Amino acid sequence: MKQVTKKKLRGRLKKGREIRRLQAAALYDVRAGHVTLRSALEDPPDALLRVPIHRVLECAPHMGDAGTKRVLVGCGVYPLDTLGALSGAARDEILRNLPPRAVRTVRRAKYDGR
Repeated sequence: MKQVTKKKLRGRLKKGREIRRLQAAALYDVRAGHVTLRSALEDPPDALLRVPIHRVLECAPHMGDAGTKRVLVGCGVYPLDTLGALSGAARDEILRNLPPRAVRTVRRAKYDGR
């Protein structure tokens, strides 16, 4: 069996930490309302392509575990499917089944510069 050098191992660990950091930042933007759920599903950032759809929907404001399951069961989408593995039709179906309060939520910044 081929041995992995410490240098390669450190590089792989560093890359994994960077990927997880970018995923957490993208999920935070959805959770905080800086990005609408519609825009996250229609044109997801690269970091969200490897995240399960259940996690993305659950992070959205006004969506909990029960609401997320209800939407995914109604669409026939498996919760562990990643956002990148979903077809455009499946994403559209999810958007159609979302409650209106979850689609339109964009929170305003507390300080808008004025």
